[in-house]
Amino acid sequence: MACEHLQNKTCLILKELGIGSDNYQVACDNICKGEPDNLRQYFGNNKQSKEEQQRRQEAEAERQRMLAEMPGGFELAANLWRHLKEIHAHYKATGRIKLEQADIERRILICQDCPSKRSVIDDKGHLRCTDCGCHIKEGVPLLGLDGKAAYEAIDCKRGHWPEINL
Repeated sequence: MACEHLQNKTCLILKELGIGSDNYQVACDNICKGEPDNLRQYFGNNKQSKEEQQRRQEAEAERQRMLAEMPGGFELAANLWRHLKEIHAHYKATGRIKLEQADIERRILICQDCPSKRSVIDDKGHLRCTDCGCHIKEGVPLLGLDGKAAYEAIDCKRGHWPEINL
């Protein structure tokens, strides 16, 4: 079936949508079936998915950039060592190590929507701070099963965690 919007083997609707095709006749026969709105809907949705795909690629590139900026090696080890000393000194002074679960969750929520845009999900799916490289939520083997947010002695480097009144 030849559609009236197909002229000189060029589909005017696909051209209008900015969609290129090697064979407009096949596109019209298989999708449009004489109803131009089918073609607009199909390729309009396809165009949106390409825009969404572009946004995802840009977000992934930004995530990779942030991961590359994150401290690693000696700097990460030095941060971990400093945190361990802070936890130990705090425990000796107060007898406490970890916060209550509600306070931990509040810290994690702040990090997930970091006001400084410094949190990132690493390749293992862990929430990390790109300033210090710390795991915020999930397992750091040397610190047990919790990340930085669980420890009363450790503060956000940028001061985003509220004071916890104990």
